[in-house]
Amino acid sequence: MGKLDKDLLLFQALELRNNYDRKISLLKSIFETTGSKRDIFSVRSDIDRKDFDDAFDFKQVEKDLKILETKRVKLNQAVQIENFSKTFQFKRSDISIAEALEIKKGLLSDIEALSGKVKKSAFKEIVHKEERDIVHRPKFAFNDTYKDYCVKLKELRTLNDAIHLINHSATVKFKDEN
Repeated sequence: MGKLDKDLLLFQALELRNNYDRKISLLKSIFETTGSKRDIFSVRSDIDRKDFDDAFDFKQVEKDLKILETKRVKLNQAVQIENFSKTFQFKRSDISIAEALEIKKGLLSDIEALSGKVKKSAFKEIVHKEERDIVHRPKFAFNDTYKDYCVKLKELRTLNDAIHLINHSATVKFKDEN
């Protein structure tokens, strides 16, 4: 049995999907530049238009693009099925990969917000008004906000570790028939 006869591990499926995305993007960009007068990277300014080279088989590349797009859709569906069906323990409860990715998105957002809060809590504002200083202390104590920030970072790291482990153990029902 060859390598292509086996189902893919989730991380392999994600890499394959990225590979498909890159190929699709490249081929679409080639079709979009047809006939344009000047390419961004073109050094020559005397080019009036671009036509496909004789070695470029337009119909075959167009067919290949459609096949790649179909494969990408099928692969994405298989990944989504796995994301919703595979579960693992996180914070004493079972969650799916899809839920974990949503939690991760929320944690990243929380960390970003807490980062700003930590920065603000490190400083007091001093306003000099009518020959006296008015001191505005931060709303939140630095030590408390920094502790909250560190807790969220640890939670994110734990979640990322769990996602990484499941990505390397869960299989996706998809065969890469190159």
